[in-house]
Amino acid sequence: MKAVEVGAQEWHETQMKLRAQRDAMRAHAERTDPRNLLSRARADNVDIEIDHGHDKDRRTYDYHVSPERPPIVGYTGHIPGAKGEVALSKRYAQAARKGLERVQREREERLSRTSDMDAVQRVLDNAYLDEMGHTRA
Repeated sequence: MKAVEVGAQEWHETQMKLRAQRDAMRAHAERTDPRNLLSRARADNVDIEIDHGHDKDRRTYDYHVSPERPPIVGYTGHIPGAKGEVALSKRYAQAARKGLERVQREREERLSRTSDMDAVQRVLDNAYLDEMGHTRA
């Protein structure tokens, strides 16, 4: 009879711990649920839950893709700016380098065209020419 009471007591304690753990998990889920505006707006939850990461180690990552730094090391899929037969006839690293060089050249040409258009517009503005090519008086 004593063993039954001890077993019942242990079972009751285990159930109480499980209920407390379940309640804590539910409370945390309610506090962090973005749809629950009432609990999210309380000051005691805001102090606990908002973590802006100010104390973490900040590192910046440069996402500029260039021929020297391809997007993913070891990736053997799509090569930007490379033709199919060119990509198949070379090793991936060489094909990726050539393709990225081509993309970089096209990007520089596009940017130089826009800067050339800006230069032309500045000359036209300085010469006081209208759209027809006549001087403004």
